[in-house]
Amino acid sequence: MLSLFNGSKLPHLDFEDAFLMTKIRANLLSYSSNASFLYLWYQQSEVGITALLCKFEQSVIIVADASADFDEIKEFLNVIGFKNLQSTPFVLNKLGFDYTEYQVLFKMAENGGTLPPMPSIRAVYDILYGEKNSHIEKVDFEGFYVDLCHRIRHGTAAAVLNDSAVCVVSHITDSAAVISGVATNKAARKMGLGSMVLDKLLKTLDGRKVFAAAESSVVPFYAKNGFAKCHKTAIYNIEE
Repeated sequence: MLSLFNGSKLPHLDFEDAFLMTKIRANLLSYSSNASFLYLWYQQSEVGITALLCKFEQSVIIVADASADFDEIKEFLNVIGFKNLQSTPFVLNKLGFDYTEYQVLFKMAENGGTLPPMPSIRAVYDILYGEKNSHIEKVDFEGFYVDLCHRIRHGTAAAVLNDSAVCVVSHITDSAAVISGVATNKAARKMGLGSMVLDKLLKTLDGRKVFAAAESSVVPFYAKNGFAKCHKTAIYNIEE
């Protein structure tokens, strides 16, 4: 049975997908369950919680184990509506959705360091989206600005910027973080600037486990910078 979560802090949940759990926990830390655009539901059976669903605006994240009631979850998704859905390939297969698969990688950040000050969000956006970066899904500036500013002020996001490159960590908790994008202006590529801003940001994350989800063409960049492969994540997008 799916029930709405109304607390301010998630209890310990024994799901293996630390990547997606970090995104869910950071969403809750950033906005709390009282926000009108953030909802969390949990599915519980006699043996405990079998699935957790997080809807942030029109994006849904699902973590679930093999004992979850996937028929109930699929019916529930039809009720709440969404534009994109992220989970594991196993879960999306159980739900009957086609998906694009990404490699999740991780690296332990060094101990010490504090989160960097807020950079120019306009400049961050222009580097991420001003030129064609096929591995980064484009969003509108107003929503990007409001969300990233809010998260940075709450310590649940960070960004490092130089004149031609940027690294953004969009979800931060006490123990983990998720990188949402590393980008370099076209004219300044192949000069090591992407690795430079990534390394600089990693040094501010104070011993956290840092995750990134990458399409196959981007995996070598993270591997070169000391990230190791762990598992796969998948995204299903509803076609317009």
